[in-house]
Amino acid sequence: MQRLSDETGSSAGGPYVYFPTKDALIAALQLEAFDIVLRSYRLGRTQLDQFLGDPGVTGPDAALTAVLANCAFWVDSEETLPIDIELTRRLIGGHTTVEIDPNAGVLPIALEVVDEGRQRLDAAVEASVLDAGNNVERAIMLVASTTGVLLVSKLGDWDNALFDGRRMANELSADILVGWGADRDRLTTSQALLDSFRATNQIAPPVGPPED
Repeated sequence: MQRLSDETGSSAGGPYVYFPTKDALIAALQLEAFDIVLRSYRLGRTQLDQFLGDPGVTGPDAALTAVLANCAFWVDSEETLPIDIELTRRLIGGHTTVEIDPNAGVLPIALEVVDEGRQRLDAAVEASVLDAGNNVERAIMLVASTTGVLLVSKLGDWDNALFDGRRMANELSADILVGWGADRDRLTTSQALLDSFRATNQIAPPVGPPED
C-alpha cells in the first residue's frame, strides 16, 4: 500500500478512501484481470476459428485443435498477460480473504472464462473426437493442471531442461485428452494445425484494460 501511495503521489492512507482493505484492492484488481483474460481468450478464439474455417480443415480436426488451443492459452498467457494471470491465480491460491459472492464480483467472470473452455470441449464431444463427460469439470481440470505445472518453471534457473513448465504443460494436456478419448494421430494433426496458426497469430493476444 505504501508503494501504491508513493507511485500515485497520494498519502499513505489515500487508497483506503476507495478500498477499505488491501484484500479489497486486490479483489478489484482481480476483477479487472479476469476481464482482460476473458477478452484475450475471446479475441484469440475468434482468430483461430477463422483460421480453422479453411475448407481443407475437417470438423473433427478443427474441434480438437480448438481444445488444444484452450490449453495453450494458459501457457502463452504467461508471457503476454503475466500480471493478469498472476492476479487470477490468487483467487485459487487463497492469498486474499475477501468473501466470494457467487452472484457478484470476481467469481461470475471467472466462471465465464471456464465456460469458454467448456464450449470447446462440448464441440469436441459432438465431433466424436472426445468421449462424453462432465465438460464443466474438465474445463476446470485443464486450467488447474496447466497452470499448476507451469509453476515448475520457477526452478528453471537450476535446470531449465528438467523444469520446462511450457513443455510439461503441453505434454500433460495431450495426455489428459488421450485419457478422455482423443486419438494420438489426430492430436498430432491438430497440434500441427495449432503450430501453423501460432506462426502468424497469438492464442493469448495482449489486450488493454477495460474501459470505464
